[in-house]
Amino acid sequence: MLVHRPRVLCLAVWPRRAQLRVARRLPPCRRRRMHHHRVGTEAKLQLLPQGRLQGTQSIIWTGLFVWCLCGVRSSRLIMIAFSLHLQWDGEDYRWEVLRNSMSPALYHVFHFFFIAIAQNLLLTAITLPLAVSWHTTCVAKKAVPFNGYDALAIIACIFCLLIEAVADQEQFDFHQRKHAGRLHASEKKLGFLADGLFAFSRHPNFFAEQCFWVGVCFFASASTGQWAGWWCVGVAGLIALFHGSTNFTEEISSGKYPGYAGYKKSVNRLVPRIEF
Repeated sequence: MLVHRPRVLCLAVWPRRAQLRVARRLPPCRRRRMHHHRVGTEAKLQLLPQGRLQGTQSIIWTGLFVWCLCGVRSSRLIMIAFSLHLQWDGEDYRWEVLRNSMSPALYHVFHFFFIAIAQNLLLTAITLPLAVSWHTTCVAKKAVPFNGYDALAIIACIFCLLIEAVADQEQFDFHQRKHAGRLHASEKKLGFLADGLFAFSRHPNFFAEQCFWVGVCFFASASTGQWAGWWCVGVAGLIALFHGSTNFTEEISSGKYPGYAGYKKSVNRLVPRIEF
């Protein structure tokens, strides 16, 4: 029975050029030992199933790609915060409305359990699919090469990032024109954005954000072969949070803009409605 050790799999994806670079810095005795170990490792790799090595390399490259996608998303949110000139004590306008609708004691309880605890747990839970994907391939050592689930997840994540970026930019440009007094007559009459992506969905950025994390779940599906599992609890919680947040946002908008009721009747809430 072949015993799989982590260092064998690590050397499988370690470039030969990097090995030679490290070897040149070692004393002669260590260099000979490293040479013998490399020869033995190559002999063991000949005995490993090819699919298992491909699966390990696949999850490494796929994981790096997903890390880059999440990094791009986080960087974009940071840029939005700087463009809005948010301070350390700044907050979303909805927090003030929510705070005024509660008693001080109730808001402190809500702040402790939801803002300080539940939100951080939710942020951890939405990354569970990546942990499952890594564990299945690199710890459980199942042969999982790149497959259709991976391709679907990558395409979905990239597409959702683009949709969310465009929607946020459209909304930012609208509010810039609104504060500068440069709105068109139709925009000034409504008071809110109803053009661009917002002509197909009332909250295209919310929709794209949820779909992005659903796409991340497909990476776990790629490694386990199951459409869904316990790792989807984070995404389910995120969708539930967005449901409540969207209801609250629309309640504020309905009370603020008289034309919002007609906008709600003609445009879908989340899923874009495209008429041909």
